[in-house]
Amino acid sequence: MIPKRSPRALLALWFAVALVLSAVAGPALTAAATPQVFLTVVASPPEASQGAMVGFTITVDNRGNSTSSQSSVDATIPNGTTYAGVYPSSTSCSTATAGHVVCTLGGIPGRTSVTFALAFQTDANTQSPVSTTVIGQTTGTPGDPGGNSHGDQFIGSPATSSITLTASSGDFNGRFVTGDLFVQDNQSVGSSNLQATKVKAPGIGIGVSVKDGPGVPDLGACGLGPSVCGLLFGQNSSIYVAGNTSFTTAFPVTVTFSKFEITGGINETNIAIYHTWTDGTSIFEETISRRCTYDTLGAPTNAQCLTATKSSIGITVVVWLFHNGNLHGF
Repeated sequence: MIPKRSPRALLALWFAVALVLSAVAGPALTAAATPQVFLTVVASPPEASQGAMVGFTITVDNRGNSTSSQSSVDATIPNGTTYAGVYPSSTSCSTATAGHVVCTLGGIPGRTSVTFALAFQTDANTQSPVSTTVIGQTTGTPGDPGGNSHGDQFIGSPATSSITLTASSGDFNGRFVTGDLFVQDNQSVGSSNLQATKVKAPGIGIGVSVKDGPGVPDLGACGLGPSVCGLLFGQNSSIYVAGNTSFTTAFPVTVTFSKFEITGGINETNIAIYHTWTDGTSIFEETISRRCTYDTLGAPTNAQCLTATKSSIGITVVVWLFHNGNLHGF
């Protein structure tokens, strides 16, 4: 005869059986979580001359809540180029793996991003386009539970980007700024070269392209009416700085207009700049005529503004901008 058990005794027996079964089956399995770590790579600048320094800006964005442990990024060295360094230099990168630059980023806390740029030197024989493929991942076994802490690839990985090269003899320069902050086009101004442009990049590790001359297309039609559009002169100066970023502090662009292209009545006291740029899919335009005043460090106190000086070859305008874009005189 089976003895009767009280409800409390039956409950205790059920818990004991559950503990035994749990010990036999082992620990409960947890479904693997997809790490919310995103990787992007952007060419900087998108165009450059053969022989210029070019760069790729890489961003690792941990949008999850946990730390992405022992993160790393592997970028292929573009064909025909030489690895020239990483910016900022505090980023730890190695070329021990042939044809690759591997950068160790350590742990990336949740809701945190890391951005750095790799520079490569091209030469006169480097073929276009200059391309890299970037893969980001953490250490560990892919698919293990633990969210961001194990060896899964980042979302968007592998990511690719490329830079278009033009002949080094062309009237165009573009590069990834690693030392001298100035990037300039052909500065020999005269009857055969009517306009020359120079840009000072906002800082080291910035991609800059400069193009001017009759072959550079305008950025859409002028829409400010005949009082501006009817007075435009000069060739188009097209500048690109750091992926079309709008900067919080202005950077200077120097445009020299040859005396052979300046229309009558225009001089250093009344010359102005017509500036167009894109923001997303929208095109913006403005005129800049305000003369600059400068602080003791030589920075303008009233940007956007310009300074104009006359010489035997024409008029040189230094215009301080917050945006990329195209420039004409009027």
